[in-house]
Amino acid sequence: MASDSKLTVIFDGACGFCTRTVRLLKARDHRGRIAWTPCQQYPAGDPVTTHCMESIITITSDGMRDTGALAAARILEGITGWAWPVRIASWPVVGTVLSLGYRIIARLRSHLPGDVPWCERHPEDCQPDDRRRDLRDNGS
Repeated sequence: MASDSKLTVIFDGACGFCTRTVRLLKARDHRGRIAWTPCQQYPAGDPVTTHCMESIITITSDGMRDTGALAAARILEGITGWAWPVRIASWPVVGTVLSLGYRIIARLRSHLPGDVPWCERHPEDCQPDDRRRDLRDNGS
């Protein structure tokens, strides 16, 4: 990933653990390379919303999408500017172990410490674009 490219991270804004993780990672993104977006901004039925309930999603500036452990490595790459996290996570054995670990954490996330979910704190960020536009137009 080029040092000036932007990475979009789509996370579950209704998840306290996910919100806490985003808060901690966002604090380390000193170069502002990552755009953090709750999946609740997408319309119901959008594939992003469905996948986001299972796994974090990253989208690179050139449109490449990753999920799960590889997405986590992509975030680390975005924060540090180093390419090695994605390279190492792409190795077959390492990738398998990281994916297993990611799936375990994803299943347990509702039992892990978290913050007040993003969508509770920022309900305006958790509406699809057309819904947010309607709220603004109606003065809500």
